[in-house]
Amino acid sequence: MTDPSPNVSDRTPSGCPMVGHSAAARLYGPDFAAAPRMTYHHLRRCGRVAPVELAPGVEAMLVTD
Repeated sequence: MTDPSPNVSDRTPSGCPMVGHSAAARLYGPDFAAAPRMTYHHLRRCGRVAPVELAPGVEAMLVTD
């Protein structure tokens, strides 16, 4: 199975079903810059709040709704 979001880190808070396991979306780097809309689409599927990584090691929660 292919990963639906290429901007996913393995270090993440629990609760997001984005990839079948908990994963924080990386909101930085060339993959995110190339396809930010796809990343945000997957984040909205996590619910009203989704785990993200703003920079390497900088985790946060993003309000999507």
